[in-house]
Amino acid sequence: MKNLTIPGFLTLLILTGCSKENSYNESASLSDSTKISSVLEGKVLTSMVNTKEKTMATLYGNDIAVEYARNSKDHKYPAGSELSLVTWSQKEDVHWYGANIPGEIKSVEIVKYQSPNAATLVCYQGKNLELQKPDFKTAVTRIAFISNQRAAVLP
Repeated sequence: MKNLTIPGFLTLLILTGCSKENSYNESASLSDSTKISSVLEGKVLTSMVNTKEKTMATLYGNDIAVEYARNSKDHKYPAGSELSLVTWSQKEDVHWYGANIPGEIKSVEIVKYQSPNAATLVCYQGKNLELQKPDFKTAVTRIAFISNQRAAVLP
């Protein structure tokens, strides 16, 4: 009996180790069909977590914005800079007890600078990322919030 138990246990261990569980977080990704899927191809400037609203966000930037954010202390981005704040709801990580990972995308906010003193905000919200038109006060507030985020310090 002992001779059959050890090979049986090893076979079971090998079979469970080779299972093909999907570890890709599809709920957090943008559909390839969306016009803004290139947002996630930008370089990461910083990330943040809002524990009250149970969201997590990542700020991406194009090359101009990233270069400026890493080398300047003020927040007057040059023309051509583009910042994209992607916000996800949080969900529990089934692979890591107590950890949270991005769930569904809640919003994508894109700030485009025409000059250091002129920027526009494009905002997509909801599961289907529908284009929203924020009022002037909200747009100014969100542009200031996104632009004032400091770039994460890299080793």
